[in-house]
Amino acid sequence: MDRGITYIAFGDVYRQLAVQSAERISELGDWPICLITNSKTHIRDELFKHIKIVQPESVWRKHRYGGGIKPEFFGESPFERTLYLDTDTYVVDGDAIDDLFALLDEYELAAAHDTVRKLEHEYGTVPDTLETSPDAFPWLNTGVVAYRKSDSVLDLFHKWRWIYHVQSTRIEGINDQAAFCEALYYNDVIHTVLPPEYNHRISHEQTLTGEVKILHGPADDYPAIADYINEYVRNRAENVESILPYQSISYYVFWNEGHVRSIPVRLTYPIRTELEYGLRRARQLATQTKNKAASGIETVLSR
Repeated sequence: MDRGITYIAFGDVYRQLAVQSAERISELGDWPICLITNSKTHIRDELFKHIKIVQPESVWRKHRYGGGIKPEFFGESPFERTLYLDTDTYVVDGDAIDDLFALLDEYELAAAHDTVRKLEHEYGTVPDTLETSPDAFPWLNTGVVAYRKSDSVLDLFHKWRWIYHVQSTRIEGINDQAAFCEALYYNDVIHTVLPPEYNHRISHEQTLTGEVKILHGPADDYPAIADYINEYVRNRAENVESILPYQSISYYVFWNEGHVRSIPVRLTYPIRTELEYGLRRARQLATQTKNKAASGIETVLSR
C-alpha cells in the first residue's frame, strides 16, 4: 500500500488518545490509518484500515509506551510511505499531511528538531559510551516522522532498537530519542528536518513562523489552542503560559508524573488569576488524594 498514517499505542490510555487523534484525521481526509497495539479494547474499528495486534518481546515488557515500544515496532507500518504520529497529536491542517508525503519524493525520512538536545539535559552525568555523535548533531523528535520504507530506513530502525536496548540497560527511564539520534548519525538515510510548525510541542517554548500545522502534546481543547496560536502568523515565540488557558492543569503540569485525570478547573484569562484559583482547588484535591497538584502549580506561579 502506497501511503498512510500509523499510530503505536499500548495501554488503554494511549489507545483512547490514538482514537481521538485518528478522529481528527478522518475529519480532514480519507487517508488510511494503521494502529499497532497490544489489545483491541477502546478502539473504534471504523477509524482504522489496519489494526495490528502485537506483543513486545520479553526484553521490552518492562518499558512503557514511548520507550522500547516505538523502536521495536516503528518499521511495522504496512505502508510504503508512512506518516507516524504520536497519540497526543492533533493535525490542524490536512494539507500538512500531503506536504509531508510530498517530501518523501526526495527524502527517505523527515522529522522536526526535538526541544532538548543531549542526554545531560535530562539525565545528568551520562556514560561516554552512550553518546558518540558530536554535540552539533541534533536530536530529532520521534512524535511526528514521515518515512519511506527503504532498506536504509529499515536498517536505521533496526539500529535504533539495538542502541535503545543498550542505553536502557544503563539509564533507567531513558527516552527513545537519544538512541534514534545515535542510530541516525551512523546511518546513510537521506533525511531532512521539519520546521517546528509541523510538530509544535505545546508544552515547550518554540519560535514559530506562519500557521502551526500539527500540535503535539496532551491537551483538553486542541481546536482552541490552534485558534490561539494561529491568530497571528508572523514570527512569534509561543511559551508555556500562553497555552495554559486551553489545557487542564493535571495534563499540563503532571503528565510526566503519570496523571491522566483532569483537575476540574478550566483556565481562562487573566491567566494568573485563574492559576491562583486553580491552586486553591488543587490544594483541596491534594488534601483529599495526596497528589502533587499544589506544589506543581506553585512552581508555575513562581515563574
